[in-house]
Amino acid sequence: MGDLALKRIAVIGSRDFDDYGKLESVLEPHLPAVLVSGGARGADALAERLAGERGLTIDVIPADWQRYGRGAGPIRNKQIVESADLVIAFWDGKSRGTRSALAHADKVGVPVEVHHPDGSVTD
Repeated sequence: MGDLALKRIAVIGSRDFDDYGKLESVLEPHLPAVLVSGGARGADALAERLAGERGLTIDVIPADWQRYGRGAGPIRNKQIVESADLVIAFWDGKSRGTRSALAHADKVGVPVEVHHPDGSVTD
């Protein structure tokens, strides 16, 4: 099966998220898939690690700070969301970038699954 047939899952979240085991167990039921990341530390980096360990395709969409300046992060987050079939977030409830990405997913109709530090899951 080629990558074109695989679901694209955006993995986003707080930059201090470091629970690789949780990320792995949350993503496991959705694999194989193409993972989409913003290339930041935290959830993004863990998604890249999982892709490397599992031989999955990872599509890293970095922020273009030179071109867009302070707007680069939000622009990148919109690109990540719009390129995905599903957004899985590991959110501490504080990260503004994750909040804006989730709001954009809601706006454009991309389903989300939000995993909170207390173990709860919302959509």
